Amino acid sequence: MSEIEALCRLADHLIRNTQRLPAPSRVDGGPEWLRHVLAVRPDLVPAVRQVVARVSADAPGPVVADLRENDPELFLSVATVVAGAYYMNPVIRKLIGYPGQDPTFASPEEDGFSDDLLGCVRARGARYRETPDQKAE
Repeated sequence: MSEIEALCRLADHLIRNTQRLPAPSRVDGGPEWLRHVLAVRPDLVPAVRQVVARVSADAPGPVVADLRENDPELFLSVATVVAGAYYMNPVIRKLIGYPGQDPTFASPEEDGFSDDLLGCVRARGARYRETPDQKAE
């Protein structure tokens, strides 16, 4: 069994198939999204490899139970990869009604500040304290 196959088995154990949402292996592109997350989070690769080696030799259930109890940091690393890949998948985002993040730009009218709030600050003028570095010069 390849590492990605073992990671898919683990993902299916962590995110179960329901009537509303499919398990990761039942969604097109599941393994590709796992690879994508690992590519952008190379710091998590060693943890994932460590867990995947255990899943390859054992069923995912006991491995996950052991990690939750005895190594929560390692469990969190793997869960981050699995959840990130799952919810980045456009199929899942569509099913949960999340279109993804789009850039938004604040306008001066909508920034939440009014001239009334900042009036007293503007009226007092600029004030600052010299830092210790500035005094030494």
